[in-house]
Amino acid sequence: VWAFDLGLPEKIPVEKADRATPGAEKDSHPSSCIINYVFPGNDSRGPVHLQWLDGKYEIPRPENVPEDVELPKNGCLYLGSEHVMMHGSHGGNPQVVDGDRDAFEAPEKTMERSPGHYREWIDAIRSGDPSKAKSNFDVAVPLTETLLLGVIGSLLGPGTEFGWDAETMTTGHAEADKWIRHSYREGWSL
Repeated sequence: VWAFDLGLPEKIPVEKADRATPGAEKDSHPSSCIINYVFPGNDSRGPVHLQWLDGKYEIPRPENVPEDVELPKNGCLYLGSEHVMMHGSHGGNPQVVDGDRDAFEAPEKTMERSPGHYREWIDAIRSGDPSKAKSNFDVAVPLTETLLLGVIGSLLGPGTEFGWDAETMTTGHAEADKWIRHSYREGWSL
């Protein structure tokens, strides 16, 4: 979200949402799912398609990634216009993994490197400067909003697709919109 300046998705298609217990949609997250997020392009990059896979669904091997490269079980794979890159959980050990990896020239570093979430948090508190925490609300809010939209999609199941209008807090999908705001019982509202 931060590095790519993703903002919010314009479309959330749900590919798979498998339940260990049929009918448990309102009680638990799927045991396995594939949720897609489509982010619009901006001034510095084209559109981004992000795919969330969990449970029994593993990252598929792209054609140009050799068999000797072990894909992460818990991490990310980036399919770029020129190369394929992967890293483990939380961005650990990023590396180019496509067949042309020896010819890859690393770009110049343009973003400040994180000393880690805990160190950032402590530094922000000690200095009184919230910008030292890189996962501040400018990043955390759209990230959380995006993931919660995926949760709504997983509740509605495979084949569901909806958009997101953050201003009106609507999806354009009647069933999805029911999950956006909570209905309190009389006498229990905020």
